[in-house]
Amino acid sequence: MSTNIIRDVIFRTNGEMFVGVVGPVRSGKSMFIRKFMELKVLPYIKDNDLRNKVIDELPQSAEGRVIMTVEPKFVPSNAVTINVEDDLVLNVRLVDCVGYIIPSAKGYTNEDQSPRLVRTPWFNENIPFYDAATLGTKKVIENHSNIGIVMTSDGTFGEFSRHEYEECEEKIIDEVKMLNKPFVIVLNTAFPNSEETKKLANYLEEKYDVAVVTVNVKELNEHDVDLILKKALSEFDINELNIKIPSWIQALRNDNPYKREFTEIIDSITGEYRKFKHL
Repeated sequence: MSTNIIRDVIFRTNGEMFVGVVGPVRSGKSMFIRKFMELKVLPYIKDNDLRNKVIDELPQSAEGRVIMTVEPKFVPSNAVTINVEDDLVLNVRLVDCVGYIIPSAKGYTNEDQSPRLVRTPWFNENIPFYDAATLGTKKVIENHSNIGIVMTSDGTFGEFSRHEYEECEEKIIDEVKMLNKPFVIVLNTAFPNSEETKKLANYLEEKYDVAVVTVNVKELNEHDVDLILKKALSEFDINELNIKIPSWIQALRNDNPYKREFTEIIDSITGEYRKFKHL
């Protein structure tokens, strides 16, 4: 993992990287988490027993229309501490969320078409699949994450069209935005470097005002993960801007036209810098 990026992660998350992965069903969330753990976490776990335990807890994924993740899952069940370098220590955990339903998917209803009930960490009783998706997205991002990833797809793999993903995508992003947590959109595609994919990514960035990273999750590599983390960090809010004001301006009266004009310029500029990506 890029040392500079991981230093930024540690600084902005107080050494705890809890990543909530949400999105439509069958968009690649579980596979992304598995690849992320294999690339960025398992190599740093020195204890063999702990490593084997984490491997056993990795989510499974498969092709087709059948929904695989039917309950929220913390991966690993308890955050693991990894030493990236001697002075770089990070607690890591990802959360695999029940996906928003695509109507043509299979597995969210029973044979009699009644709603399938699933288990969640937040209720003693089972709740309908749809409720688990909507409630889980809110709970995972709001209470269990400091970085969010919204996974979606352009429909170039699997059995669902771009249109089917898009309907869920809008609802999810609107929900996540309301929670005011930094997040990035990961566009899962068979052709991450094609011009058509780049055009779609640019469109989504303009539409949602959020960074978009195009990847083929099946072939996810370290560069992809570093880029996703870098983009996610750029979505953090700026809490404070330090601006050095010349002493002669500070000495002027507040009603001085030069000082008033200077103050107006500073106010207009600082209002544009809400997130680190604006710097």
